[in-house]
Amino acid sequence: QEKKKTRKKKCCSSPVAITLFVCFIGMVFNTIQTRKALTDKGNNNRNIKSSSMTKKTTNKEESSLSSISSSNSSGKFEGVLKNSNSDKLWLCLLDHYSTVINNTKEEEATKVAAIEVGMHRILQCRQAAGRGLEAHCFEPSPVSYQRITQSRRRMKDMVAKERIHLYNLAASSTTNDTVEFNSAGGTGDSVGANDVWNMENYSNNSTAITKAKSASLVKVQTIQLDDIVSPLLKENKEIGIVKIDTQGYEPMVFEGLKKSIREASIQHIMFEYWPKGMDLLLNRHKDKDMRCLASVELLQMLYDAGYKLYALGVAVHPHFNLQGKRGNFNKVINTQRPLNNFMKNCQFYYHLEEGIYFSKQDDYKMGFWSDVLAVAPNQGKKTHHNCIETR
Repeated sequence: QEKKKTRKKKCCSSPVAITLFVCFIGMVFNTIQTRKALTDKGNNNRNIKSSSMTKKTTNKEESSLSSISSSNSSGKFEGVLKNSNSDKLWLCLLDHYSTVINNTKEEEATKVAAIEVGMHRILQCRQAAGRGLEAHCFEPSPVSYQRITQSRRRMKDMVAKERIHLYNLAASSTTNDTVEFNSAGGTGDSVGANDVWNMENYSNNSTAITKAKSASLVKVQTIQLDDIVSPLLKENKEIGIVKIDTQGYEPMVFEGLKKSIREASIQHIMFEYWPKGMDLLLNRHKDKDMRCLASVELLQMLYDAGYKLYALGVAVHPHFNLQGKRGNFNKVINTQRPLNNFMKNCQFYYHLEEGIYFSKQDDYKMGFWSDVLAVAPNQGKKTHHNCIETR
């Protein structure tokens, strides 16, 4: 505006008519340029606002899919354990802690706790208690829980019996909420109205949900495992082992265990690693761009907290017919399974089912799974017992 005024003053002060005409043209040109600048500024503001709105939407999507960056994860497995049977590994770790407990003086006795999430039966909880560990065991299914409590009442080892603490709760990301749980009393009981055998998520299918509710769908109260671990630590108890088998609900269970993992409060964490099951509960199993994200995020969280991860053997439902190719199957598992990249490792389980290594079986949809052992960073040389030896 100052330049405009100066130019106007200089031009209009000239007595020459031509100069006056040029001055007038200059003023018109300045006016047009000013209006254009204001218009451009308005458009820019609208573009900035539009860009900001788009960015907010993108951020919201990124927030709900925080694991999207996990596809470029830097995590890896330390190797495959020689002891690749999860039940035998559980017993090996219990025996390890039993030795620790028995080898300390009575006045300095180490109090060790074991936590089992997803019981189905009392066996493994009882195994922990019988070896001197305080056993905290969770079973969401009311049908299975009733059977388990009856088994506890029949126990003759009263000392071990007193060490067992049972919870009819679903370990989850929150405490004092509820989740719908398919409680038929079988090994396939899981959170939500899902058909695990056919791998169908019915969360948005009102007809299927109504049918499921009339059968075995019940509401179960939830709890964060952090709310169990913290009081035990305050009682100076070491959390030796946490075992988790929740038919694909593991991401939510680990969400409620973040604090304990971040602080490396648990020495050993065993969990079922079933990528397709995890994706089923999130309704991502049919989307190739979305599947594996939750699995990778779970592994990456442990890895970032300093835990060392060990893979166990790969399992498949007996309905999958290997057609006498068990030896070839084991060879593929031992030589083709990627261990240096979490995303490729997860995708490997899908490839197994899709016929990359074997003939695809259209009537089999459950996929493949494994177990994973996570060892706390503060274990140091204590991890070098015979339970944790790689091939």
